[in-house]
Amino acid sequence: MSEFQRNRSMHAGDASLVTGLVAERRPVRTGIRVVFALAVMALAIAGFAAHWIPLHLLASLLLVTCAVSWILWRRSHMGPRIAVSGLSQAIDPGISPTRMGDETLFASLPVAAVLVDAVNGIILDANPAALRLYGCSIDALRGSPLTALEAGTGGGANPGSDGGLATHKRADGSTFSVELAIRPFEHGGRAVQFVAIRDLTGERALASALELSERRYAQLVQLSLGMVFEHDLDGRLGKVNAAFACALGYPESELIGRNLGEFVVTRQRDAFHRYLLEVNRNGSSSGLVNVVDSAGSERLWEFRHRLSSGADGNAQVICSAIDVSERRHNERRLNETTRRDTLTGCYNRRQLEYVQAEAGSSARWACVVVDVDSLKRTNDTYGHTAGDQAILRLARFLERIVHEHDVIVRLGGDEFAILMPEHDRQALDAYVSRLQAAQATQETTPFSFGFALRKDNEDMEHTIQRADHQMIERRLIERISIRLDSPGSPRQVEIHQPVLPLHPGPGADVIDIKRAAEQS
Repeated sequence: MSEFQRNRSMHAGDASLVTGLVAERRPVRTGIRVVFALAVMALAIAGFAAHWIPLHLLASLLLVTCAVSWILWRRSHMGPRIAVSGLSQAIDPGISPTRMGDETLFASLPVAAVLVDAVNGIILDANPAALRLYGCSIDALRGSPLTALEAGTGGGANPGSDGGLATHKRADGSTFSVELAIRPFEHGGRAVQFVAIRDLTGERALASALELSERRYAQLVQLSLGMVFEHDLDGRLGKVNAAFACALGYPESELIGRNLGEFVVTRQRDAFHRYLLEVNRNGSSSGLVNVVDSAGSERLWEFRHRLSSGADGNAQVICSAIDVSERRHNERRLNETTRRDTLTGCYNRRQLEYVQAEAGSSARWACVVVDVDSLKRTNDTYGHTAGDQAILRLARFLERIVHEHDVIVRLGGDEFAILMPEHDRQALDAYVSRLQAAQATQETTPFSFGFALRKDNEDMEHTIQRADHQMIERRLIERISIRLDSPGSPRQVEIHQPVLPLHPGPGADVIDIKRAAEQS
């Protein structure tokens, strides 16, 4: 039921209440008076029996009581009366004026009301609310036919015996819509109608403004660049706007009645069912969801939904969403850029946090640390541009020999770390052999390297540090070997053979080892 219909029912009830209040007050008072009369008769008889009241006084009291009872009975069978100022005189000049209480009740009614002769339709009286509504005096209304209040525009229907809608005119000629509620009764054997009049001007204006607002809202939803739609608690789509249909690549008519879950990616179907339960329980929900459009492309939507009651009283979920696929792609590109080294294009140290998070505490992986030999001497002799080129050549070489899921990280300066997930000792030895072969053939910038397998629950930084310690030890031993051997000595060839992993003792200083390697 609309707001307008509810108001009509409410005010129609008001009119019935007004009629009932005026018509039902007299039977209630009559009953009280009859009871009072009977009580007086009983007291009189009791007084006579007790010798308190003489016989002639008893006879007088009984006569008066009987007369009063007859009058009250007579008045109670005359039908409901609505007494107003001058009404008794207008209906029957021989009837005495009515009680001031009834006149006050009619005059104080908040609803405009008139009393009409049921036979000829002449207005007998009107209350002040009716005079204010029509903007005229009581003399202008009294004696006029009720149809004289109707506008000659034909805009309203003639009310039936119980009332209805009509168009009336005021004294200034303006017209307005009214609703009439008519209740017939008899007074002194004469048929009279009580007509309650309700002005519909405000309601019509409110209904018109509401209808205009709804049309504007619907246009706003359709013109919105964001997706606006609604679905029930089972996920079936109701209204959708053009942006929603365009995002999925379907006509609007084909989307109505389909389940929103059909467009959610398979891996998130369970999450979609949890979403329906959440919005039903909490009344709102928000988040991200991946959907598939008509072309099969996966898109990422950010949504904000709220539970609401529909026009039919059923719960509907009002939804607003935007496509954030491009934004997420740009965020990933920006994030990727911040984790890349500007010189080599390899990852920088920020990537270590992501690799550590993805690997987990129980993952197995290996690490190889590679460092350019004599980079300081190259920079001092040929300039930093030549040093940068040496670093680039080593980076390109490492990219050629690593596997698809291996990660190359430039730790800083001339030092690189190769992180190899899911590598065991055998795979690591094969990789080390490849590096040693490159050292022997000098196919890239001269370098040194060290390697380590991750221990149980070891932090990544510690694994890299162990590989770095081994690289420093290998470089120190190889350079000392070169200095001790004379040119052409067979030991010069041994420097390119595999070197057993060495680890510094408990008191070894890594800085001292590096300094010794540089000085050698």
